[in-house]
Order: sequence, then structure tokens, then C-alpha cells
Amino acid sequence: MVIFCIFFIPSSGKAKNLLQMFSLKVSGGYGNTTGGDFGNLISGMNSQFADIATLYGATVTDELKNVGWGPEFESELIFKPYPNIGIGLSVGYMKRRVKSRGEMKIGSWARTSLSWEPTYTAVPVKLSGTYYLQMAPKITAYLTAGIGYYLAKIDYTTRVEHQLYNVLQWEQDEGQLKDHGFGFHGGVGFEYPLVKNIALYAQGLWRSTHLNDWKASSTHREDWGTQVDSGTFWFVEQWNQETGKYYPTVLVSDTRPSGQTLRNVKKADIGYSGIIFGAGLKFTF
Repeated sequence: MVIFCIFFIPSSGKAKNLLQMFSLKVSGGYGNTTGGDFGNLISGMNSQFADIATLYGATVTDELKNVGWGPEFESELIFKPYPNIGIGLSVGYMKRRVKSRGEMKIGSWARTSLSWEPTYTAVPVKLSGTYYLQMAPKITAYLTAGIGYYLAKIDYTTRVEHQLYNVLQWEQDEGQLKDHGFGFHGGVGFEYPLVKNIALYAQGLWRSTHLNDWKASSTHREDWGTQVDSGTFWFVEQWNQETGKYYPTVLVSDTRPSGQTLRNVKKADIGYSGIIFGAGLKFTF
């Protein structure tokens, strides 16, 4: 945008004035993620562990955890056609990761464990409008809001182990999910000038992003061999005959899963919504 304006405005004075309307923000921060149906899945798995443990007199020693906080980075080019109004185009990167393990034991001779290791990443491309308000001679507050397009990916590994005395049975799934879609954001921030063309800023943002058309590829391994599946990522509730209850689980299938043991079948809705706190530098041209 800057290069285009410089070359196509004949007056060097006008080009210089236009260039001064642009600024570049570079920031780093930390934010949380709700997880959407993955959060419901973790809660359901912990409930299933607890119910089976009660049924067989086992002890639950660990629980699965939902993904939480992680780093975020962003660069934003801002155009200010008026002193109090800015229009920004940004590209960012976010990452969330958690390792957790649920386990139940019966004495020292039997145990069942489930490990869960997802890594969330996303590249958001956002368009934002910002309103600036001078609060003090050197402090400027601003309100910002806009829309973003999110290119998201989740890599995950799950492993189930059943051990009876010295006999161990296991199965493991390694998969990757991909989806993309729109989200909304808004927040508030403050700027403080350090030197002539550089300012320090801090901000808090809220983001609402739910993606529900995930395409998955999954590799299942266990003692007897390996199986590879691909298709849509589904969130379902499955009947457990031991406890007499339904519990949430996920399936990979090209077609909508069906069966007498399944209910509430839908495409998995995985949320990237959350609160982000960040800080960085703003460079004025």
C-alpha cells in the first residue's frame, strides 16, 4: 500500500504526507482458548473414568486437561486517514499446547491410562478499525474491533494403555485437523511514546472464533497393525454398556456416523475464542 501511494502520487510533498499516515505495530502476547467441543470431550472422558473407577473399585490418579494459554504474535500495518481513526491489516500466529494423562488403578496389578497431547496453531489475517482518544499529553487510549480469517490446524496424539499384571495392551492415534473460517475481535489498548517515531503499547483483546468443518487425517496403531482414515471430524455421544451412560467421543468419517449406540451426531465445533493480552512497539513512518 505504501509503495503504491508513493509511486502514483506525483508530488513528493504529498507522498511524504501520505507516508506519515502509516504506522507498523509488532506485538507479542499470551492468550487462552476455550476449546469448544474438545473441552466437552475432555470433561466427558474424565467423567467416564470416574464412573468406571467407581464401578470397579478403582482409584483415579490423574485427569485429562483442556488446552489453555499460549503465545501469540502479530504484525499490523495501520493507515490513519484522520487523527482519531485508523484502519489496520494484520497477520498473526498463535499456538496452544497441552500434555495430560488420565489414569485409574486397581491396586498394583491393573491400570488403564489415556494420554492426550493436542497442539493448536492458527494464522489469523485481520482487518480492524481503531478509534484513538488522547487521555493525557503522552498517553493515547484506543478502541479496536474487526473481522478476521483464520487458517487453523490441530495436531494431536492419543494413547490408551491397559495393563493387567505384566501384560500390556495399547492403541495410539496420531492425527491432523485443518479448517478455516471467519471470526470477530474487539478490545482496548494504550500507547505511550518512547522516542519520536516509536511508541510502546499494551492491549487486551477478546476473540470469538468457532470452526466446524474440520477435515481430518488419522493413523491408528495397535498390536495387530495400522489403519489410516481421513474425512470429516465428528463429535458424537456414544453409549457405554458398562456404566449405562452416554459419553462424548470423536470420529473420523467421510459420511455422517450412525448406529444404535450413537446420539447427538454433529460436526465437531472447535473454538479458538478467548482473551489475549499483548504488548509491543509501534513504528511511525
